[in-house]
Amino acid sequence: MIEGGAIRVISLFGIPVKIHWTFGLLFLYVGYIGLRHEMPWQSTLLYGLFVISLFVCVVLHELGHALMARRFNVKTVDIILSPIGGVARLTHLPSNPRQEFLIAIAGPLVNVVIAIIVGLVIFGFQIDLSQFLEEREKVTILPGDFLPLLLVMNVVLFFFNLIPAFPMDGGRVLRALLSMRWSRVRSTLIAVRIGQVLAVLFILGGLWVEQYVLPFIGVFIFLSAANELKHVRMDDFLSYKTAEDIYRDQFTVLYEYDPMSYAWDRSKRTLEPYFLVSDVSGHISGYLSVQSIQKAMQALDMDSFIQQYKSTNIESIDAEMPLKNLYQLFFAHNFRILPVYKDGKLVGVIDQRSFMA
Repeated sequence: MIEGGAIRVISLFGIPVKIHWTFGLLFLYVGYIGLRHEMPWQSTLLYGLFVISLFVCVVLHELGHALMARRFNVKTVDIILSPIGGVARLTHLPSNPRQEFLIAIAGPLVNVVIAIIVGLVIFGFQIDLSQFLEEREKVTILPGDFLPLLLVMNVVLFFFNLIPAFPMDGGRVLRALLSMRWSRVRSTLIAVRIGQVLAVLFILGGLWVEQYVLPFIGVFIFLSAANELKHVRMDDFLSYKTAEDIYRDQFTVLYEYDPMSYAWDRSKRTLEPYFLVSDVSGHISGYLSVQSIQKAMQALDMDSFIQQYKSTNIESIDAEMPLKNLYQLFFAHNFRILPVYKDGKLVGVIDQRSFMA
């Protein structure tokens, strides 16, 4: 199944593993390298197998994050692979610094374990490393290079991911350590500034030595760090607000057995994109969107009851619900509008526009 450009290929420990469509570009690149350097097809195939093996290590790295997060009741939406690596999408990060530290460090430690296992295999089978260690400019991967190169790449992944800059794990490790003394916002600010300084050094250093992939990485780190700071500041702001601070008290309630023509008339009198729908007992049973009204209009079905066109993806919330929890709930379940109650009385609604106010 394809979701958001990613194809689900397997589920590990109940966690979907998806491959983004751009991942296929890697194999085109492998083919290009093989043709450019006139590799035999066997060498090109081995090169492709190495790329696959490396990304298996990336999946295991992300699985380390996900399984550690599960220990702290943090769910993982999925693991997505792209040509530039992988990401385990967690529903949220714990506010406890120790828990965030363990989740962040779990991924790189998986690479250490893989490197140790590969090293033991090399030692156990007495694989000759002399050919691999020799200085040579050839791109071709020889059979004897496969395991040594896999060991080296896992060591590289360990150290690269521990660079103290977002979005690398090292940025989160640094933030977790700083959060043991300072607030999460201040700790994030310090970690972000350190990461951005490193990003500038990546950019300048890459330009100086004419290694242009380094400036690309630097720009990516700089922008990701700024985005992390923005997200944490917003998260901190939401922690001090409740649903009562953003709900809209001007709203329309329609009834299940009103005709769609009545809904059409109401939609012309207001700019509301969604209307609450009530049953005969006064209980909110769903909502009706303007798009559904237009659909009925196009089908010349305006005499039908609203009940036939309403959506039931709705949930009642209390006015005292923290905005942080509400934000996660709203977007995790793809809600369009929610009724807000205070002391058992319907007092307002919250829709997507409420979060933009």
